[in-house]
Amino acid sequence: MDISSVQRALTLQEKFPHVLGVTNICGLDLSEAVSVNHINPVTRDTTFSSKPHLPTQLTIFTQSQPCAAEMPPSIMTTVIDTPSNPIQEETIRAYDIMGGGDVLKQSAIDLVRGPILSFLQRTRAVERFGPHLPDPAVDRRVREVIQSWELGIAPHKLEVPIKTGVAVGAMSYRHAPFEVQVAVALFCFAVACFDDKVIDAQGRREFLPRHYHNQTQLHVLLDKILESTHALRRLVPSYSANLIFTGLLEYCNEDVFYSDESVVASHDLKKEARNYSEYVRMIDGIPGPFIVAIWPESLFPDVKEYVQALPDAFDWINIVNDLFSFYKEALAGDSGNFVNRYARLHGKTLYQTLEDIVDRLVLRDETVRAILGEGKARDAWDSFTAGFTQFHVLAPRYKLYDVVPEFY
Repeated sequence: MDISSVQRALTLQEKFPHVLGVTNICGLDLSEAVSVNHINPVTRDTTFSSKPHLPTQLTIFTQSQPCAAEMPPSIMTTVIDTPSNPIQEETIRAYDIMGGGDVLKQSAIDLVRGPILSFLQRTRAVERFGPHLPDPAVDRRVREVIQSWELGIAPHKLEVPIKTGVAVGAMSYRHAPFEVQVAVALFCFAVACFDDKVIDAQGRREFLPRHYHNQTQLHVLLDKILESTHALRRLVPSYSANLIFTGLLEYCNEDVFYSDESVVASHDLKKEARNYSEYVRMIDGIPGPFIVAIWPESLFPDVKEYVQALPDAFDWINIVNDLFSFYKEALAGDSGNFVNRYARLHGKTLYQTLEDIVDRLVLRDETVRAILGEGKARDAWDSFTAGFTQFHVLAPRYKLYDVVPEFY
């Protein structure tokens, strides 16, 4: 690394305090890239000796985060600093993306497009895509039921969870009877309302204790969460029905726990806690209800047809959501998601992490298909994975029209 590069970097950092790190592209801290020989106590001038094995590419971080290691790589920009082509102040200004902007957006697109296309090509899910819009009959029925609930919530607050529920139910379960599609849509709607904080914090905190003690819930929507859960349970065999209910309980418990700001503030992830990160993802993804609904009792009365595939199917549905959610999370500056946690715990870049996730998704899909064998159970799985993938690609909430516009 050229010493003048380091000196210019430090000078620019003084002029642009929000630029918290200028590091070697290898991910090393600036302090690891050079040795500080002397700091003049009066002028603060610094002399350096370089570590010549390091390249001269630099990475500029421009978001307020505690350290470079915590930065989402979507907010990293690599530039070349050489004596003949030094970093200029204009370069820093161009990458000043604290509030978002075109640079951040394009950086995020460049990061996720390759892995997403790789997933779509390797799974050939696109070949099984159905109509771009959900069945209007499912949409009508879901809206009728929700209107009959008389929730007392402004309609505009319900529109996004309604559309999400309908899209998941109608697109992912098109192989299943109409009543299953509606039941999944209503369950998904109710859970989305819980997740999106449509219900206040006190109501969410007291949801499980009040259920256990058979007390009236603080909001009618909380009663409807239970009602929609039981409606879905009735459509699957008893073993699967219990997975639906326990999945809901675990999810709500996890949501309330991590809604506590004091917990989040003091909950530093230890590097040894790789299994904990996976555990949290398994719970907050609430995979059970959505997976067992693939095989409703009217079509698959014997749980033994698919029970051995459940662990891999659970993992698939969780991390496919991580893959498709990452773009919008990167734009929002969210570094607390599974992808970022995985990258930190495994010492990998975000791009490497996304590649790992794609490999894992392909393996899980192949494993589930091998366990199910040829027949209707596998056909149902193939239909579900295609529909669930299509939902994520097309849903406005994931903003993937920027990333894969060819599918619009």
